[in-house]
Order: sequence, then C-alpha cells, then structure tokens
Amino acid sequence: MNRSFTKKIKYIFTTTVLAVIIISVISSFFIIKNLLLLDFEEKVSSQITMSEESVRLQLSVIEEMAPLIMQNKTLLNALKSDTYQVEVVPLLNSMRGSNSSILGLSVYGSRGIMYTSDKVVFPPTMKYLKECGYFENVNEKHPAQWVMRMDKLQGYYMDYQGGTGLLTYFSEIRDENGEFLGYLVLDTFTNEISQLLTDNDIFKNNDIKILYEDKKGNVLPSDTNNTNTTHFSNSYKPYTIKVENSNMTIKAFVSDKKVMSKIWSAFLIIICCCLVLIILFIIVLKSLIKSFTLSVEKIESDIVEYAQSQNFDEKGDLADD
Repeated sequence: MNRSFTKKIKYIFTTTVLAVIIISVISSFFIIKNLLLLDFEEKVSSQITMSEESVRLQLSVIEEMAPLIMQNKTLLNALKSDTYQVEVVPLLNSMRGSNSSILGLSVYGSRGIMYTSDKVVFPPTMKYLKECGYFENVNEKHPAQWVMRMDKLQGYYMDYQGGTGLLTYFSEIRDENGEFLGYLVLDTFTNEISQLLTDNDIFKNNDIKILYEDKKGNVLPSDTNNTNTTHFSNSYKPYTIKVENSNMTIKAFVSDKKVMSKIWSAFLIIICCCLVLIILFIIVLKSLIKSFTLSVEKIESDIVEYAQSQNFDEKGDLADD
C-alpha cells in the first residue's frame, strides 16, 4: 500500500479526533465556569438579601429602644433643668447594657448640659457635631437619622480602635408638647453590623470586604481607601445594601477566587482525562490503521490477482484463435 496514503489517513484521523477533544475541553471549561459562577452569585445574592434584613432588624431594634429613653420623665425633667441631674446617667447605662450592639450614649441638652453613659470618655462638643453636618438632616419632620462617623473619635471611647468608625443614631428629644430639649446620640461599632453580614457559611468560606460609604464619598474602615471603593472592582463583585433613614450605604465586596480555584481544578482534571484519552486514542489509532492497511492491502492483492487471471484468460483465448 502507498505510504503517503497511510499518512494521510493517520493525519485525517488524528486531526479530527484532536479537534473534537480540544473543542470538548474548551466547551466543558466554559460550561463548568458559567454554572459554578452562576450558582455562586445566586447564593451570594440570596445571602446578601438575608443579611440586609438582619441589618435592618438590628438597627430597627435600636431605633425602637431609643424612645424609651427620650420619653422618660426623669430625662425630660433633667433637660428642662439648669443643673446637672445625676439620676440621668443610670438611665443611659441601663439602655447601653440592654443591647450589646450599643457602644455608648450621649445626651446633649438644649440648655448646654451634657449626659453620657459609661465608656464615653471625651465626647465631642455639640458645636463640633453641627459643624460636621451630622444634624443637618435631623429636624422636626425627620427627627432621627443614622450617620457614619469617622472624625475625632480617638479617645472618645476607652476601647475604640482607630479606623473602624462609628454608626451613630442622632435623634431629637422633645417633650409631649413638642418643645425641643436636646439630642440623643447613640453609637454602635461598624464591626457589629459587619458581623451580621459575614456570619454565614458562604462569606466565611470566601473573601469578603465590608465598607461603609457616606454621601460625601468617605469610606470606612478608613485604612482601605478614604476616597473611593472602585479599587475592589477588578477582583471583587460589589453588592450594595441600602440603610434606610441614613446618610450611607453598606457595600459588600465578595471575591470569587475560591470558586475560580475550583473551576481551574476541574479544568486540570479534564485536561488529565483528555491526555489519557489521547494516549488511548493513539494506541487504538495505530491498531485501526494497521488493520485498515492490511485490509486495503488484501483488497489490492485480490484486485491484482483478479486482473492477472483475466489477462491470462484473454491471452489463452487469443492463442486458441
């Protein structure tokens, strides 16, 4: 049999099978990648929704507790007095102790007298808080608001860690006649809220960054980037959690590195399987080519014998004539 013909057959078989294997590997990779990423994103989105409800519930609990202090007659009478009333502090401490998320409370009276709970050491002045704009959206129509704070907090609390910031509930205090008596300032640590977002299996097993961003573009924790959050966009998928009645949004940046690691592991397994298939294919191909070659050679031999016999018969007939 012609060797060039055999080579062509080998080339056609090899090229076809390799092309099928390569296309199958690439297709499998993208199918597996898309399925795993889609499943991951669906789980993260579902968990973000559940976490968002947890955050809202946590903040609403504090919001509902605040009137217990603001409507307390002891506090209202103290704020109408020109002298410091020591019985107010136990009230503030009792509320702080009733919820582990509450870091501390301060009451700024309209008559210039301030009351603070335990743990509050060097609270800022009312003048400074107003200069920062914390009360700009707190008024008679909107008497309370959550605000993200990050300035002049070092030394404010005994156990405050710089850079983490505070989530503060600012609320007006008015008596039953609507007379303005002062402000309630109730502080929580940002990590109390962050823990609500990350305390689940999905986020425990994946890298997640929780940032708090206000309308002015300030970001907490401040050690990440104090101007913007776009530097996470390349390797982390962003999810936004809106906080009602506040000047901020919570942004959760979730990394898909572990999912991609699983995808690449699956891809390597597919590659190894394909290599095994290619080796088996080469072995089988050689056997098939050999069998095919022998069959073709047999056919060629039969054709030659048949042609020779025909030529011999024709010569015999001519000799007889």
